Amino acid sequence: MNILSTNTICNHNDKVTAVFAFGDIVVVGTFDALIKIWNINTGTLINTYHGHTEFVSSIFVINNIIISGSGDKSVKLWDITTGKCIFTLTGHNGAVYSVFAINDIVISAGGLCIKIWNINTGDLVNTIYTSDYINSIFATKDIIICGAYSSIILDIHTYKCIDTLNGHHSSVRAVYATEEFIVSGAHDGYIKIWDIHTYKCIKTIDSNISIDTIFVNSDNIISASHDGAIKIYDITTYKLIYNFRRTDLKTYISGINNNTIINHSHGCIKKVEYITYRQIFKAFCCMLKLGYPCEIIHEIFKWLNIDTYKQERCCVTP
Repeated sequence: MNILSTNTICNHNDKVTAVFAFGDIVVVGTFDALIKIWNINTGTLINTYHGHTEFVSSIFVINNIIISGSGDKSVKLWDITTGKCIFTLTGHNGAVYSVFAINDIVISAGGLCIKIWNINTGDLVNTIYTSDYINSIFATKDIIICGAYSSIILDIHTYKCIDTLNGHHSSVRAVYATEEFIVSGAHDGYIKIWDIHTYKCIKTIDSNISIDTIFVNSDNIISASHDGAIKIYDITTYKLIYNFRRTDLKTYISGINNNTIINHSHGCIKKVEYITYRQIFKAFCCMLKLGYPCEIIHEIFKWLNIDTYKQERCCVTP
């Protein structure tokens, strides 16, 4: 694959502790309890929210609502257009390290419990107590996936535990789901792919380093790890197709928008734009069908800084 560009969106003097990216916006939580809204393309600071009393540990955005979890054990809902705090949700007995929202519910994990809230009223709907600390939450229309030493699968309607994902040798730091499978990444350095219907492990990828975050798009599984690397795997072959190295000790993926990765480490937030060789091959074939001469196609790719002759292309089946 080709890295088309790498740009710094912003540099913070204070430590960045949580980030969520969507569209042209990146929402940043800091160690000094602030939430900052930045434009990804211009690097312009749009707004700053004050309200938490300790570090912001997790952020999620749905519709026009920003949801933040904090070391102060609270969850806050913010109107993204006005910057006003809509609700402050309390009741956790520890820092809220993961928040997620789907439909009309907010899901938060803090201490040894998961809480379900009504996004419209702020009312507590349910509390699920756990034996392990939950590090990451992801939900679909049917299930809630909770990343822990043994990841828990909850029915999203009854909130009952319907299965567990056993196989990692240490705490699961990241979970993600598509319509076909669940992906989990753990401190043991392994990424596991699970069938979303049977909850059986269908593939294990050894990344050789502790995983901190996982994202999935239509073509790739993308992980960030303790050694500062972002690794991109082909979603069908599970082969490593790119290893984007950084000098930072820790790197976290904050969001994916088409072929753009937003990642952060310490106080620096960067945008990495890429294109896969599968996409290059499809574009090449499409241009040939449209009657473009090969010389013109090669010149277009050259102008885009895309090397169509790289050997790595051959490891991905189009």
